[in-house]
Amino acid sequence: LMYARTRNGFGNYLEDKTPEENFEILLKRNTRMIDAVFPAIHQKTRERAEARLAKQNKNRLATEKKIPIGTLVMIKVENRGSKLNETWEGHYTVIGRERAGYRLEKDGILLKRVVPRHKIRIIQYDLTKTMLQNRFNDELVEDILGHRGP
Repeated sequence: LMYARTRNGFGNYLEDKTPEENFEILLKRNTRMIDAVFPAIHQKTRERAEARLAKQNKNRLATEKKIPIGTLVMIKVENRGSKLNETWEGHYTVIGRERAGYRLEKDGILLKRVVPRHKIRIIQYDLTKTMLQNRFNDELVEDILGHRGP
């Protein structure tokens, strides 16, 4: 594949004079390279790049999922004095989204900074959905406890 030429075999080329190649032969070889080899190289390169990106995207930590306004969240404590202190603090409510992160409030008081998405943990999306889920779980527990067997 190197420069559309075949490799030389083993031999002493100091004494042996090889005939110079014909222009038509060179043109045929170059046409073959352009038609077959270059597209194959391009396809292999694209497949490798897609596989690398798929693996890289699979291992990314940051989530791009948007948090709806009104959701209850907790934020990560940046400087915990020791490992016995809390990792997450407060029950904050999302009141807006900006390019750098989310605006939060606690008990009607606006937090002074914008919190990035990777430092937020969602507690509860919607109160009614959680209440229905708890009701279903209670009914399920009662059914299991009241079961007499086959």
